[in-house]
Amino acid sequence: MDGTLFVNNVFSNKLYRIPVDASGKPGQPVDIWMDQPVKGPDGMRAVSGKLILAENGSGKISVISVNGDKASVTVIKEGQKTPTAVEPAGDVIWIAERGAGKAVSIPMPK
Repeated sequence: MDGTLFVNNVFSNKLYRIPVDASGKPGQPVDIWMDQPVKGPDGMRAVSGKLILAENGSGKISVISVNGDKASVTVIKEGQKTPTAVEPAGDVIWIAERGAGKAVSIPMPK
């Protein structure tokens, strides 16, 4: 993931890879094909070569494994109330639930 910026679009439900050269100049965004749909991808953080993603439209927290221009989506938690942010911290993932007005934590997947 070094030299690459990943961004998502909460409205179009898309994930993009933006290559960054050694001088820090970004290249053209590349649309990443995901093996299952995500709804309202919002907060996203990189950890251990993967992306942790809050899906505010579906109430899910997912792990995204990117391989080139394709990605596999693994749901690790469902039933959240409008999750808008995730933050990995040690062996847990903190989740901001806008709909519930609170933060909760779940174990970091192995």
